[in-house]
Amino acid sequence: MPKARRVYAALLRDGWKLQKRKGGSHRKLKKGGVSAQWAYHDIDLGNTHMEQIADDFGYTLDGLRALL
Repeated sequence: MPKARRVYAALLRDGWKLQKRKGGSHRKLKKGGVSAQWAYHDIDLGNTHMEQIADDFGYTLDGLRALL
């Protein structure tokens, strides 16, 4: 199970940019005209969390895992 920081780094490598925010644990990312956010806590992400992140950011689960 990957940690959240590894998934976050993979999204940044794939072209997602962090949008400015005031604080808190949510990360709002933007790529092209698409923006998405997730509650970033550096924990091990199980299949359920990975599926949700993949869906929110427009990837398949296998596609998101391939970025890692």
